[in-house]
Amino acid sequence: MNKTVTFDDLTDFLKSEGIEPTIVPNRNYWFLRTHGGDYYKEFFLKGFVAIGWNDVPCVEELYRTDEIVGPFKEKYGANTTRVFNQVYRFCREMQKGDIVIIPSTGSAEFAFGLLEDDIHYEVDDIDNALQEESCPYLKRRKVKWITSTKRYLIDPKLYLFFRNQQALSNANDYRAFIERAINPFYIMDGVAYFNIAVRRQADVPSLHIPLYMTGILERAVELNNAINNEDEAVTAAARKINSRVNVQCPGVIEYFGPELFVIAIAVIGVLVVGGKLKISKNPIGKIDAELSTDGLLEKIIAFLQLYYENKKKSAAISDDTLEEVSNDLDIKIPRNRS
Repeated sequence: MNKTVTFDDLTDFLKSEGIEPTIVPNRNYWFLRTHGGDYYKEFFLKGFVAIGWNDVPCVEELYRTDEIVGPFKEKYGANTTRVFNQVYRFCREMQKGDIVIIPSTGSAEFAFGLLEDDIHYEVDDIDNALQEESCPYLKRRKVKWITSTKRYLIDPKLYLFFRNQQALSNANDYRAFIERAINPFYIMDGVAYFNIAVRRQADVPSLHIPLYMTGILERAVELNNAINNEDEAVTAAARKINSRVNVQCPGVIEYFGPELFVIAIAVIGVLVVGGKLKISKNPIGKIDAELSTDGLLEKIIAFLQLYYENKKKSAAISDDTLEEVSNDLDIKIPRNRS
């Protein structure tokens, strides 16, 4: 059959729906404590983060002479080197464009922000600053906050790391989980990640998650097959698709793998949640399709309809079952953040 839909069409459709993959740059990730959450709101509302040890200078290890470090050993004892390292990391190793994460009281919520400058600044008049702010820390960094996320949406592995007791920690080993909290759809190191929110508050029936995930995946396979005329590479790509599930009522389903295939998953996810994808065999064997809008959406659905008619295929998981499960799970396809 003629190709009437391309992957560019799918990408354009997702853009029109406010779902465009973010290309993740090379950057570092930092977790900064907030004095038990005391400074969380202040940091978030004022657009900065800060670290203590006002008296400790920012000095690279190579230049820490006994004359510089000696006076602090009585005060900080065995922790003196660690304190100097923490201050230097905050002032110099954190760079513009890096991601910083801070916890609220009880770690009930986490905020994710983008560092806006390459070096720290210091508050000149702390007495005046304290008239409007409660944080007494002089060393600060400007931050543009991206989002805040409830603890139940944080991957358990990431949450365990966040229990780290250091004031400032490098979190690069957890960047995939951090990016998931920031971006619903992103591409990192050549791998695409797409996240679907499960908003159901009650316990989830045991079969609903696998039914939903399988239903979405098999329709994405058919969409890829249709565009590629069932190229063997499509089947190979499908085998490379992975998933992670963190559903604790509510939670997240994540697909990740080759970019073109994940794009197809995102398209199918949007169509199913919107109730716009109705392609299945009716009792007399005819293929039905619901065309609810004009433009790219109509083109994609009509294309799938023609594909199913020519190939005489139907999904193992019916449209009705997929729609029922999607509604029961209260699925939401996250849009890009402004």
